[in-house]
Amino acid sequence: MLYTLLNGALTYWIWGVEKGSIYIGTNKAGDRIEISSKTEKYVPIYNLTVTTYFKDHPKVPNTVMVKKPFTQWFDKAGHFVALPFQQMVASNVKIVGQADPGKVVAGKKKVVKVEEGENKSMDEKWASLLAESSGVSLDDLSGATPAATPSRKKRGKKA
Repeated sequence: MLYTLLNGALTYWIWGVEKGSIYIGTNKAGDRIEISSKTEKYVPIYNLTVTTYFKDHPKVPNTVMVKKPFTQWFDKAGHFVALPFQQMVASNVKIVGQADPGKVVAGKKKVVKVEEGENKSMDEKWASLLAESSGVSLDDLSGATPAATPSRKKRGKKA
């Protein structure tokens, strides 16, 4: 009975009061930082929310939300690799970047190349993927150009 009561109180504290908070602290300058994380079931994305309160303006929060896949911090064997995680936090959160400038990575702009197949339906994309993996052209699958399909010999039954 006592165990159930204490466990219920702890569960309420974790879910209701802390709300995913994993770190609360202050730096030497008096700036406060709160870090909370969240993941969704079956989604391999890590959601990190960092809220900073600077000493000059303690009532005004500065919130940074970072969403990255777990694959950026774990190797193929499943071991956590700290450096990419530290670089991500230091590059996105000003107060952490000031405390550890060696981990800040210069922002690179990604150029997203839009291919002509971006407006295809999901069925067309699957057909294209299937065709690529089997070595058959899409024209062969659709039957659009029957003259271009190679003729195949039919095997006869042995008598």
